Amino acid sequence: MTWKRNNGVRVGCGVIFNLLAAFFLLLSCLSLGATAALFANPQLNPIAKLRPATELADLGLPTLAVLPFQTATHTPVFPTLPPEWTATHTPTVTNTPPATNTPTETPTRTPILPTRTFTPTPTFTRTPTPTGPTPTFTNTKSQFRFTLQPGSPAAVPNIANSNGCNWFGVSGRVFDLQNREVVGLIVRVEGGGLAVEALTGSQPKYGPSGWEVPLGNAPQATTNTYRVQLRESTGQPLSEVVVLQTFNDCNRNHILINFVQNH
Repeated sequence: MTWKRNNGVRVGCGVIFNLLAAFFLLLSCLSLGATAALFANPQLNPIAKLRPATELADLGLPTLAVLPFQTATHTPVFPTLPPEWTATHTPTVTNTPPATNTPTETPTRTPILPTRTFTPTPTFTRTPTPTGPTPTFTNTKSQFRFTLQPGSPAAVPNIANSNGCNWFGVSGRVFDLQNREVVGLIVRVEGGGLAVEALTGSQPKYGPSGWEVPLGNAPQATTNTYRVQLRESTGQPLSEVVVLQTFNDCNRNHILINFVQNH
């Protein structure tokens, strides 16, 4: 029993010594770390904050030299522009003189007159008059006994009545070889859907042999539409067929046609 008690006491003392050795080793490490921290950062030392550096030196504490603060200067690499820089564009005004039209001179063409060549005037010699009877000349006779009087047909304003432009028609007279008016002959008018016969002398307002055929109530412009022929009372043609041209004109709505005897 005694041997076991002594052995237990020895084991307990060994453990306590080991713990104390570890504790002091830890304190030594902490002291070294704190000292290194004070040397690295003097501002952490509360004594240095309260006492000046001379007192710290008297107490045997280390002091750090305070270096003067230097302000770093920065030299810009690129040039500094004004605070407000605005690009301006000044337009250049160019006064262009107005274009002037230079008239082109047109050459004047001088007509070249042909050279007139004078031909000698021929000299006529009198030819002997043939002996024998003098020949007589006769006019060529028409196939029909009556032909148009010179100036016929003629387009004139309405002289048939007082209707003015509200009338459209043909009229005329007939003369024999002695320039006497002939009555009792037939004037046939065809065209435009009409086929009308008028007797010479039936409209004495134009003259003793006057005749008239109305064609409408307004003037019409036609070509190769209306045809007129003078005939005997038996229907035998006495003149050729006359083709009329009419006009849509109030001043030419009346066509006058006169026949004269040819042979």
